[in-house]
Amino acid sequence: MNTYKPQTGLSFKIVTSIFLSISFILMVIFLYNYNVTRTIIEKKIEDNAENLAQNKINQVEKVLISVEKVPQNIANLIEKISYTEEQLIEILNTMVGENDEIYGATIAFEPYMFDKNRKYFAPYVYKSFGSLKAVSLGTETYNYHFADWYTVPKSLGMAVWSEPYFDKGGGNVIMSTFSVPIFRTINGERKIIGIITSDISLEWLDQIVSTIKVLESGYGFLISKEGRLITYPDIDKIMHNTIFDLARSLKSPQLDQVANKMIKGQTGFAKINYTDGTNGIVNWIYYASVPHNGWSLAVMYPLDELTGELDSLNRKIIALSIFGIVILFAVIMIISKSITRPLTKLSIAADHFAKGKMDFPLSEVSSNDEIGHLAKSFIFMRDELKKKMNELHQAYQEIQDTKTKIEKYNRSLEEIVNQRTKEILVEAKELNELKSRFISMISHELRTPLYTISSSAEILELYSNRIKNDEKIEQFKRIQNAIEEIMELLNDVISINKAEIGKVELKIEEINIVDYSRQIIEELSARFDKKPKLVFSSSNNVIKVNSDKKELRQIISNLVVNALKYTQEDKKVYFHVSLNKEKVIIEVKDEGIGIKEEDKDNVFELFARGKNVGGIHGTGLGLAITKRSIEILGGELFFNSKENVGSVFIVKIPHNIIIKDSKQKEILTEQI
Repeated sequence: MNTYKPQTGLSFKIVTSIFLSISFILMVIFLYNYNVTRTIIEKKIEDNAENLAQNKINQVEKVLISVEKVPQNIANLIEKISYTEEQLIEILNTMVGENDEIYGATIAFEPYMFDKNRKYFAPYVYKSFGSLKAVSLGTETYNYHFADWYTVPKSLGMAVWSEPYFDKGGGNVIMSTFSVPIFRTINGERKIIGIITSDISLEWLDQIVSTIKVLESGYGFLISKEGRLITYPDIDKIMHNTIFDLARSLKSPQLDQVANKMIKGQTGFAKINYTDGTNGIVNWIYYASVPHNGWSLAVMYPLDELTGELDSLNRKIIALSIFGIVILFAVIMIISKSITRPLTKLSIAADHFAKGKMDFPLSEVSSNDEIGHLAKSFIFMRDELKKKMNELHQAYQEIQDTKTKIEKYNRSLEEIVNQRTKEILVEAKELNELKSRFISMISHELRTPLYTISSSAEILELYSNRIKNDEKIEQFKRIQNAIEEIMELLNDVISINKAEIGKVELKIEEINIVDYSRQIIEELSARFDKKPKLVFSSSNNVIKVNSDKKELRQIISNLVVNALKYTQEDKKVYFHVSLNKEKVIIEVKDEGIGIKEEDKDNVFELFARGKNVGGIHGTGLGLAITKRSIEILGGELFFNSKENVGSVFIVKIPHNIIIKDSKQKEILTEQI
């Protein structure tokens, strides 16, 4: 026997798998927490930006509304009442002097409309260094009839705000003008006789917007309907650049998209990427329109400043996580050693069992986990194998006793009937042949699964540090399947022996044969690495039958195993169960190698195997056991087969099994 060398590979694999899994989970949790926290911060930024922007917009709106009311009211009065030049100038002085928001105002008439001898009449009053100053806009050098603040409301016939402009020759500042048409009914027709305006200087707008401060580098700015910068931290860009110019200079397509939305009067919150010399490369921008004149206000939020504390906290969390993972790695290493140590002992024991040394000591594992369960299963397997081998020895001894009796009987009859003696000798010879075939079959069929157990155990012992977990599970599965194959073979032999000596005992109980069949087929399928496709069907989801589970398992298992064994991978096997009156019908159909005509007569004999099975392993017991189990349950078995086409086996058993007692009275066994 090879000297066992402790293997550490399995422990390392366990530690590595758990370590990587936990690391992955922690990383997912960290990323999730980071994203959720960032989302919450961004939501709060958006809410704060909206409140801040709306507050500033409300301030602007308040001023615009107050500025609009004054010229609208005066326009209504001039429409109804004619005023002198002195009165109009007094009105303008009152408008500008008593309204802090109004920088300047004019009442400009159409040519010759105020005075038939004067083409221009447009007195203008504005604030200059704390006092009011009056000038006339009606000159050849300043022809107000072509100014936008005059022509646009005149052509539209309604009050409008002008785009910001520098009023050279008038107020001489950057301003925006609210113009209101003055109507009067002439010859029964309502006509525009002039325009009354109120101007606002953009300096006060810059004062309002410049108060927007977000952390260290955040700021606000205002644009006109056409996108021109009205206020901006860089005063050189005011009125000289548009927001589109700004987007191009910063090479920011996101800002360009935002600009298009702003001039359309939309409201939104967006992230923009760009580089400038003041505030980094990524900013949030909130934008909203000023309803009264179509301008738009934007607030810039520096993302790196807003998330700085979050990034610092995350760095600390990462450091703590790495420290915790190192400690966890050490703990997992200790635990994994305690898990793999019992597996090593089980591997040694499996090697001895495979060599027939059933008395090799196997220490019990006190734990209640999977390792403990596996150890108990090994002990149970060893005890069951010893028990089955003893039962096999008993069965062989009974055969030997029967042979002895036959030989004694032959000797006593030899003197009376010589011919009868020859027949008995022939029977004895056949019995010997049967015994030889029996022993040969048992030896051959046991050798293969025992070798499988031995080879798999040796692989797990020697190469556990080099093979993957899936391969280890496959080797354990091979051991389990080999054990089940041995148990099934021994059960077949015992079943035949009990049937021969009449010791079959039935345990009748109510069974849903659909679920029971499906369960058996799933267990059998797991034993085949390569198998044809199996199609399961039933006439109903529930078919109740009062029968013996053990005998039903023999019938279903043998028919399905034969179908799977003798059918190629690319073919199909069909299993169907149905209820017909008082009979339960089980039909197993395959597309396999079929049965030769000359083999059909003895297909249900012990050890009978077809001549076309080739190298496919088998004992020749399956159909014999199946037929006897069907007869025990009071059923019938039919089959049809054609070589290289396939076979179909049909089983009919009573819905309720009836057993005869010793007095030959039929009684229905009480249901369990």
